[in-house]
Amino acid sequence: SLLLDAADRSLKTNEELHGIITAGHTLRTATVIRTVEKNGEHMPEKFSVWAPQVIAGIGNQADTLHDRSLRIGLRRKKSSETVRKLNPHFFEEMADTRSKMMRWSTDNQISLQTAAVDVPQLGNDRAQDNWDPLFRVAAVAGGSWPEHILRAYTVMEAPSDTDEETSGIQLIRDCCRIL
Repeated sequence: SLLLDAADRSLKTNEELHGIITAGHTLRTATVIRTVEKNGEHMPEKFSVWAPQVIAGIGNQADTLHDRSLRIGLRRKKSSETVRKLNPHFFEEMADTRSKMMRWSTDNQISLQTAAVDVPQLGNDRAQDNWDPLFRVAAVAGGSWPEHILRAYTVMEAPSDTDEETSGIQLIRDCCRIL
C-alpha cells in the first residue's frame, strides 16, 4: 500500500512520482519501465506499481489522479468540534482485525473475482472501474452491504452541473450571464 501525504506539494514537483502513481488502471497495465544494471549493461525492465493508494493533499490534484480515485473530501476541524485522538498503538491493536480481513479476502478470492455486479454509470468514464472492487466486496459480504455501497457511490459520483467545465469556461459563462 502507498500512503502519500502532502501530495499538493510532492506530485506537482515530481513528474516521475506522478507517473508512477497514475500508471495504469488495472493490475495488468499498472507498470513502469526502468533501466536496471545487469552485468554492467543497462537493460529496460518492467516493474509493477499496482497497489492500494491513499493520497492526501490540500486543494485540487491533477485530472489524471482524480480520474483514478475515489475522492473523500476532508476539512480542518472547527474549534467547536472535538475528535477522539488516535491511539499511538492503533496499528498493533488492530493486528487481529487485519488478520481476519486477510483471511476473509483469501477465503473469498474466487467469489470476489467472479461476483456478478452491476455498477451504474455515473460521473466520468472511470467511475465504474474505480468502484467495481467495492461493489464486489459488498456483493460477497451480502446483507445490507450492496445497498450501502450503492448509496455511497450514488452520492459521491453524482455528476454536478460543472463537472465538464474548467474554471476558465465557468468564468466566461458567469461573465456572459452578468453582461
